[in-house]
Amino acid sequence: MSNAHGETAQRIAIWSLSPQTIGAYFAIFLVQYIPGIAVEIYTFVQQQQVDDTFAYAALEIIRASGPIGIGSAMNAIAIAVSVEAIMVLAKMLERQRWEKGRAEGIKEERKRSNAKLRALAKEYGIPEDKLPIEDEEE
Repeated sequence: MSNAHGETAQRIAIWSLSPQTIGAYFAIFLVQYIPGIAVEIYTFVQQQQVDDTFAYAALEIIRASGPIGIGSAMNAIAIAVSVEAIMVLAKMLERQRWEKGRAEGIKEERKRSNAKLRALAKEYGIPEDKLPIEDEEE
């Protein structure tokens, strides 16, 4: 959408879900909503009176669809938010594990590098206090 100056207006999403989770939300919503409406239609048809008109039947089904839709939406958002929270926690744990492994790798490489320097210093008779040894505990 462009404004009077030809600039594109920035849009703000009303969803608090990531784009990937919104698709899952709609799928979960429809999996609940469609069968709920189908059961409502089936129940209404079974209880239909002889003198009920199509308009009356349609109105009753539409009236019942509101609470079914709200319930389906509430369930779907609860499930989607829970799944998204679990995914965020899993990413945090994975990153934490990766950083710990990285730190261990750096520490091991420092030890290896210092050992090589010490071996060379010993071979050439250089005192250890003259070597550029890195702290292995960082």
